[in-house]
Amino acid sequence: MARVASLSLALTVLGVAGMKLMSRNAGVGAELRDLRMGPWMGLGFALTYGLATLVWAQRDLNYGGLVDAGSLKAGATVSACGFVALVVGYLTAPRALRRTGARANALIRGRSSSFHWGVRTVWALFGIGLVGDALRLRSGSLGFLSDPNAALSTTSSFGAAASALSQLGVLSTLVAASRLSATKRSGNLLALITVAGTQTAIGLFSGLKEAAIVQLIAIVIGLSAKRRVNWLAVAGAAAITLLVISPFVSAYRAEVINGSTRLSATEVLENIDFANLARESVAGGGSDHSSPFDRWSRLGDVSIIASQTPWPVAYQSPMVLVAGPLLGVIPRSLWPGKPVLDAGYQVNQIYYHMPASIYSSAAVTPYGDLYRHGGLGVVFVGMLLMGWAVRCLDSVVDARGSGSDPRLLFLPLLLLPTLVKQEVDVLGLTASLPLMVVGALVASRISASGQGHPQRVLTRKES
Repeated sequence: MARVASLSLALTVLGVAGMKLMSRNAGVGAELRDLRMGPWMGLGFALTYGLATLVWAQRDLNYGGLVDAGSLKAGATVSACGFVALVVGYLTAPRALRRTGARANALIRGRSSSFHWGVRTVWALFGIGLVGDALRLRSGSLGFLSDPNAALSTTSSFGAAASALSQLGVLSTLVAASRLSATKRSGNLLALITVAGTQTAIGLFSGLKEAAIVQLIAIVIGLSAKRRVNWLAVAGAAAITLLVISPFVSAYRAEVINGSTRLSATEVLENIDFANLARESVAGGGSDHSSPFDRWSRLGDVSIIASQTPWPVAYQSPMVLVAGPLLGVIPRSLWPGKPVLDAGYQVNQIYYHMPASIYSSAAVTPYGDLYRHGGLGVVFVGMLLMGWAVRCLDSVVDARGSGSDPRLLFLPLLLLPTLVKQEVDVLGLTASLPLMVVGALVASRISASGQGHPQRVLTRKES
């Protein structure tokens, strides 16, 4: 429909314009290569809120008849308001916040002024990540294979600790790709194939396409560390994502869902023929989704909230949003009554009218979450503050560039899936920040204390 096409074009242009404005210092390619989150969020908005909206012109997506192509305007208004506020905040961030980013730069580097990236650093980060994945698998919290009922009623800090370890795995891929970029040796290539291939397989097995996609991004960023963006690698990563990863994960999830429950990891291994599933999904026969953008489109998630708030669903108090950092810092072992982050589950009941017995989580998005806590005013203020925070984060990667010290990319890479997809609620986003900061700091200390030599003198023996 013409209305959907117009909305899609307008939001795509808005996202691209925001990306350009937030890349004015060094250009879009360089800013994306250095993982500056402002431009990356602009790219994510253009794709998930803009371009992906075109799927509504073909058919209404699965929102239970509560959202159709004609009711997307409300969601587009809220999303556009929020994104504009993000860009304004990013461009007008106070100088004091930028200095905070520079101080964080020194904190990440620690006392070591150079990055030691011997191959032992790669294997150390990779090994820690595997331990985290094993703990998540044992506890039943591995991605889409996790028990949603347990996730909403857990009283243990075990899952958070396992996630903290697991996230270091992708950093090993970044370091391995950076080593290969600096010195093209067979040993470096083998290390990269091993760590990236293993984690991609785990990501696909967990049913989380972003876990596999972020591996591709880490490879591209690492290979581009000492030179211009490797656009051939970018094109290859995009093709793999659209033609392989996205359709496979959609088909795989459909197989994992068993009525109102999900198959366990053991049941998946016993009942799913991965080779056949891969062939059918890539050929278009393994999924009900005819377009890889179906699951990427986020505008409907905002529209279903905007069309029902403040009537018949009343606004919630915005004060609850300030508790996010505390929820992330204080472990459940010290706060037994700590609230469970279940915004998606609550939205499923309130806006989608799903029964409480269905343990499923809906995408909330920062824009939709802020809107349900007070309307457009809260959306603008909240996203303005987020723009300030993102600008502070981006100032960590200083003028010397990330190619000289991959540690500067550790925190942005961990944040990349959350900030680019823009589908998590505000409370969940802020609560996850402390865990990612700790992960980046731990990885930085490991890489600073690992055996090896700085990048400039990497030798064949070290490779």
